[in-house]
Amino acid sequence: MTKCDKFLIILVLIVSIISIIIIGKATSNYDTTYAEIYVDGNLYKKYSLDKNLNEVVTIETKHGKNIIEIEGYNVRMIESSCINKLCIKQGTIHKQGQLIVCLPNKVVVQIIGKNSSSDLDTISY
Repeated sequence: MTKCDKFLIILVLIVSIISIIIIGKATSNYDTTYAEIYVDGNLYKKYSLDKNLNEVVTIETKHGKNIIEIEGYNVRMIESSCINKLCIKQGTIHKQGQLIVCLPNKVVVQIIGKNSSSDLDTISY
């Protein structure tokens, strides 16, 4: 291994560590986080995840039935009438920008972040 190889390895490690730190700060700079539930593209309900909630939300539409669990700061789909159950397999979400989507039942759950200094919600896909 030459000096150039060692230098390149150290450079890549430094850049990786700096990137992880920057990304971590960028995703956690929100005063408030919310879980928004959309049905047929319309906002169904918005839950603040800054409170320690223990709530189960049942959504019944003409497309099917979904049950969403909000426990603490985590959100997950625990039951769905869709055939493939991919929305349940998506697991628990808790970070800004994460989504759970049930296409057959047209239900979307997303985590958004909001700063008190701005009235605009910050959503990243």
